[in-house]
Amino acid sequence: MAQKRVTSHILALAGSAGARKYILNISWLGVEKILRLLAGLLVGVYVARYLGPDNFGTFSYVLAYGAIFGTVIKLGLDSIVVRELVIKHEQSKELLATALFLKTISALTVVFFLALALTVLNLNSITYLYVLIISIGLVFQSSEVVDYYFQSIVKAKYAAMCKILQLAISSAIKIGLVLLEVDLLWFVVATLIDQATLSVAYLYVFLKRGPKPEKNIITQHTASGSQFFENYSGYLRCAAKTVLDSVSVQQANDLLKASWPLLLYSLAVVLNMKSDTLIINWLLGSEHVGLYAAGTRLTEVLYVLPVIIGAGVYPYLTKHHVSSAWHSRTIQLMGLLSWIAIISAIMGILFGEVLINFLYGESFAKSGEVFVIHVIGVIFVFHVSIRTRLLTIENKQLLSLYLLAASLVLNVLLNIALIPYYGLVGAAWASVLAWGANTILFPLLSPGASRYVRVLFESPVSFIRNGFRHV
Repeated sequence: MAQKRVTSHILALAGSAGARKYILNISWLGVEKILRLLAGLLVGVYVARYLGPDNFGTFSYVLAYGAIFGTVIKLGLDSIVVRELVIKHEQSKELLATALFLKTISALTVVFFLALALTVLNLNSITYLYVLIISIGLVFQSSEVVDYYFQSIVKAKYAAMCKILQLAISSAIKIGLVLLEVDLLWFVVATLIDQATLSVAYLYVFLKRGPKPEKNIITQHTASGSQFFENYSGYLRCAAKTVLDSVSVQQANDLLKASWPLLLYSLAVVLNMKSDTLIINWLLGSEHVGLYAAGTRLTEVLYVLPVIIGAGVYPYLTKHHVSSAWHSRTIQLMGLLSWIAIISAIMGILFGEVLINFLYGESFAKSGEVFVIHVIGVIFVFHVSIRTRLLTIENKQLLSLYLLAASLVLNVLLNIALIPYYGLVGAAWASVLAWGANTILFPLLSPGASRYVRVLFESPVSFIRNGFRHV
């Protein structure tokens, strides 16, 4: 009976043309993320074993700062721009140009102040130089507006193809660096190359598959792939002029007003995920950072799953949030993710230590204990990831911010309290408890979020009963 029910759910879903469109969209996102997951497991582990806990800890520490600065540069625009492109598709030119302008100015500002800090404060540490190099690479992050556009028209495959190309080049470079036995500096430089490669790929695919430009001044540079690269500088001049002409002050004000809560929210998210790295480096040193990073990296790879699914169905949920089916669809989405998280956590607890030892070797043995605890948090992180998108659709971004700010404070306090006594295991428990409070405890204090606590427990049961049928 159960098998027939599952089969009927799948057939019902596959029979819907609209559903197939979104499944295909999610599939492309999934392919890219799965390949990235495999590269993280194979190439990432290969690099970690080569660098060893100490150098890998320094690398992870620098990447933590890169993640923080990268979040600032994004300005919280991701979901907002996609939402606006869905709702105001006729204004896509102004929206994309304005978002690109805002992200570029933000990136240049961050790099300028970092360079100024290095000069004025006379920071000679090689670590600060690494941070600056990674931050320079973040300037290329502005090209993500191409990804926003393809998300909004449910054609994620084009952005996914760019990311797959970038991933292949990045993996080849890192493997080559290990074979050449180079210093850590070159792995830091490789992260800058990653961003530049993806930016060029985005520009190319946007010219080929994006909206048709109105002026021949741009199309003359885009007739073929070879011609694109031959005339790259000329295209950039034309594109820069077109972008500046299309930037709307009113759109910029509207985007920033809507996105600043999400900027603070995204910053709180990355601080929740990286504050433990910063505190461990402060209290225990870079070697322990390397051990902790190895233990949490597999968990963080799992975090991409709600991002894939959420990005794939976000346009659908945005369009139908006022319909009678919206609540039932959110229950189904939450239920699907809950079961993925629960199964992932159980598998991690049972086989985590064996897996970590197999991948990283004996020098990272302590990382297994970290992973077994840290993986429990996926149950809460999956829920929060989708809840944030739903609250954004409901225009309740501030509520997401308040919830995460509370868990950030709790996370930092728990890390400071537990790490001196329990070491890396204490940091892992601090993360799990903070995300758990964000999911179960803090929402009870707000009428606008308390229903999601009920959804957390209701959705897995509902999904077993109803699957993808309307409930």
